[in-house]
Amino acid sequence: MDPEVLHLLRWIVPAAGSSLPASLRALERIVVEEAAAAVRDPVVQEHAVAYHLEKRPDGEQDAGGQAALVIGIVAPPEPEAVLTAAVARHLRSESFRQRLEPPDVLLHPVAAEYRRGLREVTDVALDLHCGVERQLRAHQCALLRVGCGALEPRFGLQAHLAEHSAAYVRLAGLAGAPQDLWAHEAFWMRLYTPGPGAHLGRPIDWLWKIVLGVIPRRWSDPVAVAHQVGIECA
Repeated sequence: MDPEVLHLLRWIVPAAGSSLPASLRALERIVVEEAAAAVRDPVVQEHAVAYHLEKRPDGEQDAGGQAALVIGIVAPPEPEAVLTAAVARHLRSESFRQRLEPPDVLLHPVAAEYRRGLREVTDVALDLHCGVERQLRAHQCALLRVGCGALEPRFGLQAHLAEHSAAYVRLAGLAGAPQDLWAHEAFWMRLYTPGPGAHLGRPIDWLWKIVLGVIPRRWSDPVAVAHQVGIECA
């Protein structure tokens, strides 16, 4: 059970870029070289109730309208100092730290299942994001095709995630023999949990926010969206 009082620690890491593709490439470098290691730090893994990353290529108000990566860690107030030190060990870029307290909607007790889904989808997304660039582009194109398609994302994602994300295999109950079908269904139910605020979306939406930097609209042209974000998809 989550602690009764939670805080949200946020780090805003500005990224240079004169266009949407340029901003996204800069944000990708920050994720791979700094932010992934920050949330994977053993101190964060031990003390955080939840964490997430969000690319904001169109600008972040707290970064003066500049593109930025937002790192969020939800935790009780007591380990704030050790969490701050752990993240600082990995952030070489200039960043700004904030602390949000209740009544922020993400910290409300009713958001506990959403927070768990957010942490889990971040772990899965980082498995896709942190390979070599060629692999990242392949994962981005796969997510584009699923996100722009007619089917619910789950049905287009399951085989891809099972092949490329160790976190997905572990969290979705696929690691053992026989596979844990209850854990598999529970995992996907968490990813489809409605956000406690309309601006948060479902945890599944964060897979695109983290790996791609945009959430494509269903029924849209994946090639056109790829061109928009500066990648090539066959």
